[in-house]
Amino acid sequence: MKLTNLATRNPAIYFNSGLLILFFQFLLAGSVFADELDDWKLVKSANMELYTDYDDDIAIETLEKFEIFRAVTINLLKSDTKQNLLPVKIFLFRTENMWKNLQYAAGNGGYFYNSVYGPQMFVKPFDHEVNLEVLYHEYVHYLLNTNSPIAIAPWYNEGIADFFATMLIEDDFVYIGKLHSDRAEALSRVGLLKLKDVLGTRSLFDKNSRFKRTFYPSAWLTTHYFTLGARNGFPSRYANSMKLLELQSQGADFDDAYAESFDISMRDLQREIKKYARTGSKEGVALPIPEVDVSSIITRLSSTQIKSALAPAFGWSDKNSLGRQYLTEAAASGDSFALSVQALHFAKQSNDDASLAIINKLKTRADLNHAVHHNIALSFMSMEERAENANDSERALSLNNKVKQHLESSLQVAEYLPSYVALANHAAIYESKEAALDVVAAMLNYAPNQYWSRLAAAKVYLAVDEVELAKENITSALRLTGHNEESQKTLKDLLKNH
Repeated sequence: MKLTNLATRNPAIYFNSGLLILFFQFLLAGSVFADELDDWKLVKSANMELYTDYDDDIAIETLEKFEIFRAVTINLLKSDTKQNLLPVKIFLFRTENMWKNLQYAAGNGGYFYNSVYGPQMFVKPFDHEVNLEVLYHEYVHYLLNTNSPIAIAPWYNEGIADFFATMLIEDDFVYIGKLHSDRAEALSRVGLLKLKDVLGTRSLFDKNSRFKRTFYPSAWLTTHYFTLGARNGFPSRYANSMKLLELQSQGADFDDAYAESFDISMRDLQREIKKYARTGSKEGVALPIPEVDVSSIITRLSSTQIKSALAPAFGWSDKNSLGRQYLTEAAASGDSFALSVQALHFAKQSNDDASLAIINKLKTRADLNHAVHHNIALSFMSMEERAENANDSERALSLNNKVKQHLESSLQVAEYLPSYVALANHAAIYESKEAALDVVAAMLNYAPNQYWSRLAAAKVYLAVDEVELAKENITSALRLTGHNEESQKTLKDLLKNH
């Protein structure tokens, strides 16, 4: 059974042999950004990697706040801090000139996405201080999806993300529950949604924008009330709300779940929440900053290094994109990652000689990282497919061995989810069931709460006729999809077919 190779979902379309011409096309454009590459640095902490051209003190403070936010949120969500969460890459831009080249920059203060290559955040330039509310919100979604043992209903998923997004982090305390000004302002305009529509909504995917404009502020207020209402003179409803969440995750009928969870009618509860909305003060809670490792290491980046790092963020499918320019220039300067992407491109274009020339050049270097080995493996994989189609079994076998060798080398350098996915795929197709299951076990030990690892595990289990294990991993992956409607459809179709 041929498996879809998820690891080839590299967020890239690789450039072709007209690199020299392309380079000259970008000379003028490149001069616009030349000075903006001088001050970039990589700041690494225990759970974050920050790329930025802001001054060191701003970079360090931003990373410290994110580490504190992460620790406080995980503790309050009663999540398991020992779960293997992949490091988050954060790109913090100082100039609008570069920010506007990002695909989703327009109209956003920042954005977050989680792919097989790990979670990444992008933060726009700021005037006075870094505003991380948008990214705090999205990171709470990530923590919920990757740590919660149950499927989270939309009202709580959105409400608690807004609740934590306004966290204030001071020198010696954090303040939870600050008023979310945007949601409060929206409530004053659109009013509170009917409580059954707030609590009973199973999915937002099929809802129109008008519904969502009312749902989000209503979910924030409802969650704020359940969490802090008792601190502000109202009846305690927190335990009831958690009971409802648990029953909803089990698929219970909403009316039955509500009746079992609350000792108050929905109509009266809505009145309580409306009264809470009208109160002038909604006191939050101040907590001491937990013990958390906020130490960091700063590495100054050369223009070639930052071009290589930023190129995937800017994208290189468009020959006129800044990402294409950066990757081209990084490859011309001898950057190993950029060269490995170039080798993969040539392999995809059936230019094996050009691809092998680059690979042979790279193999003379002693410092190849996990991503470079991964790209080399995918290059050999592409060549292998053509050899198989040409019935050249001897060449196919030789290339197959090289695929495995470089995937294993990638994982020896550092654990890397795309390489685990590709190696599990490879083992299921070409090796024994036992070998495939061993790779899947290692992958799930490294990244147990990632959508991509669970989806890959499910496909491998199906390939080796472990249907029940496949279903378990599909179910786990469904919990990890977050807002991704396409991913949910993929999983539901897979589950339906088995």
